[in-house]
Amino acid sequence: MLAMSSAATSAPRPLPALARIWDEPVVPLDIDRLVAEADIVFLALPEAASAEVGAQLLARGVRVIDLSGAFRIRDDANRARWYPATATLPDGVVYGLTERHGDTIRDAKLVSCPGCYPTAVQLGLVPLLEAGVVDSEHLIADCKSGVSGAGRKAEVGLLFSEASDNFKAYGVHGHRHTPETSAQLARYTDQKVGLIFTPHLVPMIRGMHAT
Repeated sequence: MLAMSSAATSAPRPLPALARIWDEPVVPLDIDRLVAEADIVFLALPEAASAEVGAQLLARGVRVIDLSGAFRIRDDANRARWYPATATLPDGVVYGLTERHGDTIRDAKLVSCPGCYPTAVQLGLVPLLEAGVVDSEHLIADCKSGVSGAGRKAEVGLLFSEASDNFKAYGVHGHRHTPETSAQLARYTDQKVGLIFTPHLVPMIRGMHAT
């Protein structure tokens, strides 16, 4: 088992915070070493880096589980808009919603893990679509997430003084999880899918709720 980082560093380094699950050094990313020593690689990289590294590993016969959004969207136009670094989708990519795609995930060459909101929305709506008890053309997903979902980037809206005891919608005019969710929901109905997805930031560290 290897733990590698894409961060610019010239030497292996320990990660004491992970001592209970990983007590070896984290070493710089080395594609050749991964190909030689790893049976399967988990990628936790920004989407542009995942698009590059994932395709290289796949081409050299290494199975990949990618946590970014680089390979989630199959439609070329939508992918070009939201994940432009993924010019083409490699063969062998499977959308990794385990509750629904377990059989195909088992033999997949590259598992593209679903987004957080798309997972919550699909697990709630798919059974209703399959039962035919909702109007697929007029679906509304009203969702809330804690601030940790935004990662570590420095933005004014994520500062404690802005987010604490506050509540706001964001991405109202377009969010990259909308095309991902819509495309996946369409797999479970013969009708057109129309989805209004509105995410909100709520004053808690982590957690997600979808209605």
